[in-house]
Amino acid sequence: MSEGPFRGCGDDGEEPQGSSLPPGHGNDPGGAGRGPGDRHDGRRGDPPEDDSRPSPVWLDWFSPVRLAGFKGNTLLIARQPGPARDTLQDVLDRLPEDSAKQRSVILGDLAAVAVSEKDPERACALAEEALDHLARYWYATGMDRVRAVRESLTKWESRPCVRQLDERLYDWNTTVNALTG
Repeated sequence: MSEGPFRGCGDDGEEPQGSSLPPGHGNDPGGAGRGPGDRHDGRRGDPPEDDSRPSPVWLDWFSPVRLAGFKGNTLLIARQPGPARDTLQDVLDRLPEDSAKQRSVILGDLAAVAVSEKDPERACALAEEALDHLARYWYATGMDRVRAVRESLTKWESRPCVRQLDERLYDWNTTVNALTG
């Protein structure tokens, strides 16, 4: 095993003994007969049996609604637009007012869902709503989501809604270039 901060983590190409890899993968002596629920030693990474330890302070950022936002994005990436739309819309409805930056990300993800459902008008409307939020509360991740949506709208470039989104993005690029150039 290597030395340093990741000592014993298998970063040298070998899996440590008691790996949670499926049988037959990595360094799993005797591997047969071990299933996901088997506890053969204490190094499986399973949560403790009791919940007596408090959560770390930094974990408060991951509220249930924020975690649901990650779930919605994961469903989008997994090409499950229906569940993604439902999850993301629920997140948008429940997102606290003080989560203005996150709102632009969720709107961008909902716009991407609309593209996957071949609804460019809805996608553009959601992307423009995200741009409205970004004008008040800048968040690079939100802008990345909007730009990705625009890239996915190429087959509808001649539609007025896409041209209008292009104009909004052009204005943004002009503003950003003026501030940074």
